[in-house]
Amino acid sequence: MFNTMNFLKGQGHLKNWLMEETEFDARNLGKYEAVFAQGNGY
Repeated sequence: MFNTMNFLKGQGHLKNWLMEETEFDARNLGKYEAVFAQGNGY
């Protein structure tokens, strides 16, 4: 599976707390939606 998630986005006090999806890949959609939803407090 191709990794399109960047976990190294945060710097300083936000290190390891920010992440981004670098490009859309439908194969990872379920996993990424779960990670982002949990991060948003749902």
